[in-house]
Amino acid sequence: MKAIETTSKQHELPKELNEKLNKLIENDKIHFIFYSNDNLLDLPTLTIVLQEHANSKKLLKKKWISKSVERFKLHVHFINMQSFYQSDSFQNNIYASLNCQSIHLVYGSEKDCKPLFISDFSKRHQNKVLNSIDIWFQSEHQRHSMFLNILEKEYDDDKLISNEAALQCLKTILLEIQNRIQPIIKPNSKDNTKYFLKLILQHCKSVKENFDNAETSKNLESILDFKIEQNLIPKEDNNPPNIKNLIALTLKLVDALYIDLANDILTKYKEISLTCETAILKQQQATLQKNLEAKTKEILKNYVGLHSIYFLKRKITQIYSSKKTPEFKVELLLLVTVDRNTLEMEGNLRQKVLLETDNKVEVTFILLKKSNWQKHLPVYGVFLHKHLKKEQHWIGDPLVPELSLSETIPLDQLKSKFWIECKSVVNPIIQRNKLLGVNNGSVLDYGLYKGLFQQLLIAILFSKANFIPQVFSVKYIWRLIEWYVPEILDKIYLNERTSSILLGSYNIIRNHPTMIPYKFNNVEEEWKDLQAICETLLDYANSCYENIPVFQVTPAIITPTFIESENTNHVQPILENHEKSNQ
Repeated sequence: MKAIETTSKQHELPKELNEKLNKLIENDKIHFIFYSNDNLLDLPTLTIVLQEHANSKKLLKKKWISKSVERFKLHVHFINMQSFYQSDSFQNNIYASLNCQSIHLVYGSEKDCKPLFISDFSKRHQNKVLNSIDIWFQSEHQRHSMFLNILEKEYDDDKLISNEAALQCLKTILLEIQNRIQPIIKPNSKDNTKYFLKLILQHCKSVKENFDNAETSKNLESILDFKIEQNLIPKEDNNPPNIKNLIALTLKLVDALYIDLANDILTKYKEISLTCETAILKQQQATLQKNLEAKTKEILKNYVGLHSIYFLKRKITQIYSSKKTPEFKVELLLLVTVDRNTLEMEGNLRQKVLLETDNKVEVTFILLKKSNWQKHLPVYGVFLHKHLKKEQHWIGDPLVPELSLSETIPLDQLKSKFWIECKSVVNPIIQRNKLLGVNNGSVLDYGLYKGLFQQLLIAILFSKANFIPQVFSVKYIWRLIEWYVPEILDKIYLNERTSSILLGSYNIIRNHPTMIPYKFNNVEEEWKDLQAICETLLDYANSCYENIPVFQVTPAIITPTFIESENTNHVQPILENHEKSNQ
């Protein structure tokens, strides 16, 4: 009882319908109830699976069911559990796939109705199902359309076939269409052919858009009203039916049901299969995450040159796309001590984890050199004390910061001096490029933009994370920014062109000046984009440091050499001087 009441609110079922359903449940007549609001029909569908002893014929006669579209704005379909399971017909399987999945269940035991569910989500199985659906509809379409084309030809050739015979053939085709298609739209139904045609013309999305409903219904009914034994063909002077038009109309209906409807079924099956798989992944999220992280630990435990590992942050990513299989991915940020503090080491660790987890775990590593990590405590004490906690320890010997090496210079003072020196380099270059303009710029100026981008990211990272990695590239800094300053992604937009310039692996300044590593397509637009990005980052960096007290300092004379390197950056001398002053 609670199940249907709770889910009814979710699907906004009318109060009267709720009461009717709960009464049937109390009388032990209902086994399962499914609610699907995105199927082949234009209104939601309520599929009621009855207990074996329930009389479906009696229920179908009740007005609240026969008039469900008018009263409740939804279709109510009944299925007898035993006959539906045992028949295992192609049409029943399609109906169950589109309307009776775990995501549709509103009442009943999920375990008991598993035979109705899609259980194999592999690409191979999905292709097999889609191919079988496609082949079935193609063969039916070919059979019916071939028959109608032959009928049309024989009727045209000096009336080789009479009006009566033609109408009887068309009537037979319509009856056969009902037998083939109705179980997919409305299973276990005893509706007459007129009602079925009215249903698909009014409510079947992929069919009704191809026809003028009123005129089509009238013409199709004229076929169904024909009875050969009563010879109801009007006399010649009473406007006999246009047989050619009726053949063309029937052929159009065959195309709509066996081509358009088939395409709709294929699309819906893929979407529902994807949604079901995603729902299962969500239910298994905790287990999947635990298993993937345990596997990551196992991979890193035996890696030569890696000693201690601390867990910092985690992101759970579920990729949902109508064209792809949903994937469960875990992104991790780990702090590790290593023998060699190089970007190559970080890249190798990252690649190893990706490969051995089938691209399901993506790790960003913050590297500390095992032999001298304690020397960074005077500068990065806040960062290290925050992360080197017992509960965050993963693998290896715990790292215990020495109290004697705790921070001696206030962090705000360090940040203030850092930002003053950083601005002394960044501001003149931004102003220069702004005044210079695109017409006077050169390829080397694009290199300056890349350097500005990197330096501003470092400044923002330092303000937010209280840390600057000892070795870095602009791509690596960008990954850390995504962890510590995710809001920056809403402030700047890197399109394909700007990404290639700012995050590309080449370095214009380091290369020979005549070597142009990037082809500029729209120079003026690219220049404006780069200028806007750097100005936005500068404004954001200023906002990060505006609440930090200003300490007077005479900036060192620094030549801006924006070289992407593992061990070179112009900020490093400042930090080294602070470290020396504290020793």
